[in-house]
Amino acid sequence: MNQTKLIVGLGNPTDNYHKTRHNLGSYFVYKYAYVNHIKMIEKKNFWDKLVI
Repeated sequence: MNQTKLIVGLGNPTDNYHKTRHNLGSYFVYKYAYVNHIKMIEKKNFWDKLVI
């Protein structure tokens, strides 16, 4: 049986927190998507990217 999983990585959208621990969740999601060849798309109604 194929189970759907949701991975959420929170981060702060402003430049003040760029490359800080406050964006660790977002960095994890980006790296996970890259390593697993998962395409990320942008949604204009969100501050960040969604992994679909």
